[in-house]
Amino acid sequence: MVATRAIRGGRQMSAIMRWGVAGALLMGSPAAAQTIADDTVVTELVVTARKREERLQDVPAAGSVLTGERVQESGGATDLRNLATLLPGVSLVDNDNVNSEFAIRGAGQAGRNVNADSAIALIRNGAQVTGGNIGGRGFARMDLFDVGQIEVLRGAQGSLYGANAVGGVISVASEAPGREFSAQLEGGYNFNMEGINAVGIVNLPLNDVLALRVGVDITEEYGGRVYNTFRKENVDGGDYRGARVALAFTPDDAFRAVLTLDVSRLDDPVGAQVDISRRKYPAIPETYDYQTQTEANTKQRLRQNVANGNLVINADLGAVQLTSSTNIRWRDSLAIADDDGRYPGAPLLANGQPNIAGGATCRNNNCYSTIADQVNVFYQEVRLNGTWGALDWTAGGDFRKLSDSYIVVSLGRMNGAAPVPASYAILDSDNRTVGAFGTGAYKITPTVTIEGSLRWTQDQKELFGGLSNGAPMVGSIPKRERTFVNWTYGGSLSWRPTTRLNLYARFATGFRAGGYNRDFGTSNVLPGAPATPLAYDEESSKAYEVGVKYEMSRALQVSAAAFKTDYDDVLVSDTGTRFAAQGGGQFIYLDNLGDAKADGVEIELNGILAPPVIGGRFVYTLSGTWLDSKIRSPIGIIDGNKLNGAPDFAMTANATWSRPIAGRIEGFLNANYKGEWDGFYNITNLQSRDQNRDLSLRAGIRHGMDWEVALKASNVLNQRYEFFYGTGFLAATPGPEYILQFRSRF
Repeated sequence: MVATRAIRGGRQMSAIMRWGVAGALLMGSPAAAQTIADDTVVTELVVTARKREERLQDVPAAGSVLTGERVQESGGATDLRNLATLLPGVSLVDNDNVNSEFAIRGAGQAGRNVNADSAIALIRNGAQVTGGNIGGRGFARMDLFDVGQIEVLRGAQGSLYGANAVGGVISVASEAPGREFSAQLEGGYNFNMEGINAVGIVNLPLNDVLALRVGVDITEEYGGRVYNTFRKENVDGGDYRGARVALAFTPDDAFRAVLTLDVSRLDDPVGAQVDISRRKYPAIPETYDYQTQTEANTKQRLRQNVANGNLVINADLGAVQLTSSTNIRWRDSLAIADDDGRYPGAPLLANGQPNIAGGATCRNNNCYSTIADQVNVFYQEVRLNGTWGALDWTAGGDFRKLSDSYIVVSLGRMNGAAPVPASYAILDSDNRTVGAFGTGAYKITPTVTIEGSLRWTQDQKELFGGLSNGAPMVGSIPKRERTFVNWTYGGSLSWRPTTRLNLYARFATGFRAGGYNRDFGTSNVLPGAPATPLAYDEESSKAYEVGVKYEMSRALQVSAAAFKTDYDDVLVSDTGTRFAAQGGGQFIYLDNLGDAKADGVEIELNGILAPPVIGGRFVYTLSGTWLDSKIRSPIGIIDGNKLNGAPDFAMTANATWSRPIAGRIEGFLNANYKGEWDGFYNITNLQSRDQNRDLSLRAGIRHGMDWEVALKASNVLNQRYEFFYGTGFLAATPGPEYILQFRSRF
């Protein structure tokens, strides 16, 4: 494929897209379609984007669907980085490990402040599952286990999904227990990490009304890519244990309840490896391979336990359908991080001592932090769906309660000229959200539908604790409380001149609630730096979109959308230095920088082809996003800059070719490519992320649905770029990675 080359510049990229789109259109032409068998058609996808079941082609909004089969064809998605490479129109603000977050259409650029809410609503089985400090802005690994379907809605979705749907929604549906027995075993060996992965899933009908589904996911890594020259060991290997039990109760066709229980434990590296190459810091001698060595004396680890309970009830009450989604999540995290990345007695860097927090330095190269975080999240939604003549309507309400106890102790810091033996924060927060929503879609004519939606949301946030920001303890913080009341609304007009064509226009709003910073008062990071604000205000968005969805043939679907999004009071991370070049540091807080806009165009093609020469079956998805973002702020250093996590162009391509070899044995090849051009890691636009490209290949053989053996190679182009930016210590993508995989079903 042309797109697998390391391309420099937008002109070459435009050529790739022109040829790619032309080729896809040719595949969908009548001549090509003649070679396609009757059963070789694009699968009709049913989604719940508007909180009712409908075809994706009928939804008047830009969206994509990733099936569980597609995830498996690509070799699985065990973390946010893997998942982001598969999702069209979705970027990843990669903040190292569990603190990464998604970005859609420029929304999601909070940076690495772990106290921030995500700007993308993350849903699992109908319930919001995120929130809290460590790991609070992304899915846990267990959320991505045994997936049935993943839906993505791009653009503001606040009227139905409430807080944090500023840029869109990503919804994961776990595979539910079925009425037929099945079992699946998977195994994998990672040659780079010397790691073993084992997965087992059993679906067992107990009787006519009960079905059980049980699964386990285990990973052990004995090696690594990054070597610690001080500790004489590889430091980036990790272990994972996860288990799930799901029980479905279906007494008749009018009622179904599914209870799902998960537990998992993660033991993973934390903290960025040191990068002091001449390419980034000319004044510092180059003493390391590019991100393959570190000399931190502290063993940096993250240990995280997650337990989740989910209950979904669907009941047909005759005139209306009732849906209830209940979710309880408990997350316990303990992280130990080496703040300076060095060891006592190591040679000092260019400025005399390692930089760890904007202008802060480390005393004796022995600075580290211990962070503990306990989070409990409860979510409940109840809604009704019905049809009155030409009107399809939905009405419901939801409630969410989050409790978070956060403790951080940092040792060995120096802020300015004053050495500080320790700084710490002990913060307890309680958040409550209640909302009510309704939507109605009315058919004006058999081909024209108008829809309107409205939501009321109240967010109440409380904070209590004590802290010291590199100064004597300031004492306990009186209990503080803020309440945000928000009305979000939206509407759309769609025209279906034929069953294959959907033309639509929509308007929507969204918001991300304000709240409290985890660190505030006088930061003392730099002389004269502004004090860290106690609180920050909410961020909101208004989205305008026109689009088309067209089934060109049974083998090709095309969708395109042009959009304009206006963001007010955009939330970003600050350091007390007013957006310094490197940014980052321990004392990072949220602030509203001003307004921003993000305008663009998206195109997505999904198709199937029976190649006339080589034969077999070729299934593909190709998408491209052009985005123009700009910040409007009274802060001169960022006014007119681009939003971070918002590349000018992004491309996602996934294709699987399979062909019979002998009998039921067939060979297959899957290729997945994700590329981003002309983007930045931070809002100062001083750190480019123009190298973000990943090509993964997976090839193997299989015997029907019985067994499969494959070799997966990730980052085969050996692209090297920083995926964690904000502390002055950077990490980079690993080189090519090779995994041997086996799967058996019976």
